[in-house]
Amino acid sequence: HEEIVPLVNEDGRMTSRYSFMVTVSCAIAILGLLLSSPAVVIGAMLISPLMGPIMSLGFSLCIVDLKQMKKALVAILLGFVFSVGIAAFIVLISPITDPTPEILARTKPNLFDLLVAIFSGMAGGYATIRQKGATIVGVAIATALMPPLAVVGYGIATTTWPIAQGAFFLFMTNLLAISLTVTLMAKWYGFKSTHNKRSYTIWQTALVFVVFGLLSVPLGFSLNKIAYQSYVTNVAKLEIDKHFENVTSRMSNFSIAFKGNNEVGVESVMITDTYIPGAQLEIQKKLEKEIDTSVVLSLDQIIVARAKQAKLLEEKEKISESALTSPVQDKLSLVSAREEMAQSVKNAVFFPLQFVQVDMKNNRVVIYPEPTKKVGLSVLHNVENSLRSRFPDWSIFVISPVQALPYVFFDIGDDKLSATSQEKMSDIIWTLRRWNIDEVTVVGYASSVGEAQRFNNNSLAYRRAENVKSFLEREGVTATTRSEYKGRGQTNEERDYGIRTFHRVEIRLSKRPDIADIIEEQGAE
Repeated sequence: HEEIVPLVNEDGRMTSRYSFMVTVSCAIAILGLLLSSPAVVIGAMLISPLMGPIMSLGFSLCIVDLKQMKKALVAILLGFVFSVGIAAFIVLISPITDPTPEILARTKPNLFDLLVAIFSGMAGGYATIRQKGATIVGVAIATALMPPLAVVGYGIATTTWPIAQGAFFLFMTNLLAISLTVTLMAKWYGFKSTHNKRSYTIWQTALVFVVFGLLSVPLGFSLNKIAYQSYVTNVAKLEIDKHFENVTSRMSNFSIAFKGNNEVGVESVMITDTYIPGAQLEIQKKLEKEIDTSVVLSLDQIIVARAKQAKLLEEKEKISESALTSPVQDKLSLVSAREEMAQSVKNAVFFPLQFVQVDMKNNRVVIYPEPTKKVGLSVLHNVENSLRSRFPDWSIFVISPVQALPYVFFDIGDDKLSATSQEKMSDIIWTLRRWNIDEVTVVGYASSVGEAQRFNNNSLAYRRAENVKSFLEREGVTATTRSEYKGRGQTNEERDYGIRTFHRVEIRLSKRPDIADIIEEQGAE
């Protein structure tokens, strides 16, 4: 024990070597993730030094060495900052920023990830205590501590917060599970504190079980969700194939989206020699009965001529085989190109989509995301600009789901639009254009601050609305203004919702956008 603890502590503190290796391994990890190269990502795992301070944290928790625990935590924290920082920097200067399968694979941790970390911690603890250094290499690969940190940096650099949050949760799961499992392994092998060991053992054991219990709940739900989605996907494919089993057919395209309102969206394209009327409705009803969930099915049937039918037509109409098959081939080629473009767009965004419409004739794509509070107007605006840069030959339109426009906030006592508010106004104007809205109502608010000194808050609210109106009208949007100020009567509301809530301007629509008409006007097929 006296020999092992100093060796563990030596690897668990902040050194120049540790800083260098963290930076290098994270740089390799983020490049491997952007290239979607498992071999490069594994290489980053092998040289990552993060296992050292995590092992030290587990041992220091076991023997209650607060000084070494602090050193280990500092090393882990600085390693986290260095890793996230270098990953974000590389993503910002990289021409490749699309989320790859390697990145997305580290955004949805589940209960199995916790079990992997626990068993890896057991192996790491045993290897450290028994001085089996080669085993640590396998533990580093199994737990993959560095790639999740690189994905956190990617999520921050691209402002895709769901990706960053999922990867951070995976890293914390690995960190806590490994360190606490090492604590238990050290206890098992007799490592102990020189102080009151009974009381320490009780709270250490309680800490382990409480942390594992807290981690297990969300990870268990995540695993159950993944299992359910896999089951529904298989059922949907099976039902579609089963419905076309009596004709010659094959599935050309299949995609499925799980919506937050307990609804499943399924899109499929079947290449078949016989059109089956009513197939979409029948399959949808069967799926809803099978999975007991609302299903929205979009099923396209592409009809192709069979060889026998082609021969009969050739004999009767005396047309060449090429004349018969060429239109079919052209149609299939057009469908394939349309599907390829739609899939490229879906791969380039990180949020769920309700549909993607591709107009091959006019090189136009219309994207309509799933309604969600997690993806704001600014994100959608940036995604549209990013897609237009990536596909310069295409006119790409992202149509925001119908929602209340965000508030435009002002500083206390000020009626001028700040730089942040002007950026928000740009996003709002972009949204209004996509919704074909050219007339709005602007409502200004003000808090009761300064009321006792007879400050004209109602005038302030109106001036705020007028300044927003001027910004809108410069962009071709007609606006009418008014102020809503209740004076001292709104003090109760200010206590409930905060004073800042009343330093705002609301932009209200004159009519509700009709998404169907908007899509039709965009000219998509």
